Amino acid sequence: MAGTTDARELILGEARVQFAAKGYDGTSVDAIVRAAGVSKGAFYWHFDSKFSLFRMLLEEEIRQVREFFLISEEELARPLETLMRKGEEYLERMSADRQSHLLWLELCAGGHRGREEMIVLARELFEMVRREIMPLLERAFPSLGKRSGIPRSEDLALLVETFFDGMVANLSLRTDLETSKALWRLAMKRIIEGGPSYAA
Repeated sequence: MAGTTDARELILGEARVQFAAKGYDGTSVDAIVRAAGVSKGAFYWHFDSKFSLFRMLLEEEIRQVREFFLISEEELARPLETLMRKGEEYLERMSADRQSHLLWLELCAGGHRGREEMIVLARELFEMVRREIMPLLERAFPSLGKRSGIPRSEDLALLVETFFDGMVANLSLRTDLETSKALWRLAMKRIIEGGPSYAA
């Protein structure tokens, strides 16, 4: 049998494939260990449950997202451009890595089905992303939350994140990559910079 470390990596790799292809409910521990070529005992040596395995995969996804959104001082000096560029690059990443894209969608779907552990995990992970966005917004708009009628930085971050989640959900379904990137750039300029009314 594969070594302990190898077995863990084999399980993680196969679980990523199967969760993305079949969803959480459509994937079984038996199917994962059979495809990975390891024993069920090896599975439970490394993971407490199917959900703990799913959670570990999503935590790795969020680690990569956090690394992706690490912002340098030079980038902070150009907050709007940085936010738009990072968003476009992440849409490119989701378009290229279908498994990653599908894992995020599966997490959201599980939450909408009322699965409590999925709801909790989604909230934890999205809160991490929101915390990464806030420094950009606070640098761009020092008056956030300090005057009547101006939203707090966390509210604006939630708005940006919610819009972006919708872009990711519709990527390759209703919009292609280039259209998604163009819409992201347009929306961020309107949300953050404002502009003339569209009303007649």
